[in-house]
Amino acid sequence: MASSGSLLGEHKPEAQISVVDGGANDSSKALKIAGEIAPGVFGWAGAMFFPGSRPMAPVNLSGKSAITFSAKGDGRTYQLLLLAKSKGPMPLAKPFTAGSEWKQVTISLADMGTDGSDLEGIMFADLAVPGSFTFEIDDVRLESSGSVSSTDDHPLGDARHSRGGPSLDNAEAIHLTNAAIMPAATSASGWRIGTTTYLWSQGVHGTVSALGHEIGFKASPADLMKRAKPGIQQLFTAQHNRLSISGDILRTPMEVESSNSLLNPAPAILSKADYSPVTATPEIGYRLIDRNRIQIDGLIGFRYWHVGADFTLSPAAGGGSMSKPIQWIDPLVGARIKFPISRKLTAAIQGDAGGWGVGSQLDYQMLGALSYRIKSRWALDAGWRYIYTDYRDSQLHSRVAQSGLVIGMSYTVKGKARK
Repeated sequence: MASSGSLLGEHKPEAQISVVDGGANDSSKALKIAGEIAPGVFGWAGAMFFPGSRPMAPVNLSGKSAITFSAKGDGRTYQLLLLAKSKGPMPLAKPFTAGSEWKQVTISLADMGTDGSDLEGIMFADLAVPGSFTFEIDDVRLESSGSVSSTDDHPLGDARHSRGGPSLDNAEAIHLTNAAIMPAATSASGWRIGTTTYLWSQGVHGTVSALGHEIGFKASPADLMKRAKPGIQQLFTAQHNRLSISGDILRTPMEVESSNSLLNPAPAILSKADYSPVTATPEIGYRLIDRNRIQIDGLIGFRYWHVGADFTLSPAAGGGSMSKPIQWIDPLVGARIKFPISRKLTAAIQGDAGGWGVGSQLDYQMLGALSYRIKSRWALDAGWRYIYTDYRDSQLHSRVAQSGLVIGMSYTVKGKARK
């Protein structure tokens, strides 16, 4: 069926399909795909095939390893697009050139980033290139694993379709429609692996009780930036179908003195405190809802805390010092919600909570962020993060909240294709 649409611009691209004489390898017929994309429009126009019993119904074609077809046209570059349920609304894309003579093209499913187990649609299209276009395709076939050159595989169409021409037996396969797809490149492997380096400009406030005294403190992001020491703020992620694995490492050392008004007890008890907090948060997620406009993951994991704390007491408190390194592990449960806003922009909300007396009494965080993809592998991230923990033992009771702006840069690594 013909398919066209736009993400940006007022003019909807045009697409027409028709059966013409003279196919590849001396076949009698071929499918002609023609249309036009207006200047200033980001859109697509082409021909879509739905392998399922209804449009966008996923079909298990994991027994196939490649798509083979013949193409000729006006010399322009076009796109083979695959829609897979596990990849969300973003199609997998691979370019091909339609020259003046028929040429056979074979594209591996693994190279496109899918094993074929949940294909929803296959499309041949012009993508975001202004102007009129015309190309033809013929002899489109799904090749079985290990038999790319086989002539026994089933073509895309009715089983009565003769080799070398498109099928007209299925009327549903040739009526016009406007499929709501969003062209974009995604990972070229079953696993999608990424890393984010970020800067968290956090403020901090809370209370610390030790040696029979309770000390309240508060510091703004600007205050802490002046006294911050080099740290580590890194996130690692891996996604495979509905399964996700993430690991967040956060080390934000700081020095706080009563003389700089960051600590404000009365009378002054603490003259200086050096904090060296380190957290590591590994989590496993499973996609509970996977739709075009929303994805929701359930999360389970733990947060490891190591807090090195060196306190220097003021003369009013008898002087001296106290070193109190502490560490604990909090079990966590949480959720992550993603909202694809456009082809490049995604909003996300994530939260988790735990502790429950296993390590701390209470440990939770909340994060809201926007991610804008500037290139296929690079994205800019910005958001707001809040972490609270309530920890106590026989000598120390701390209640600390950290919050502030997060900015970062993400890089997506395309892993090996699944076999």
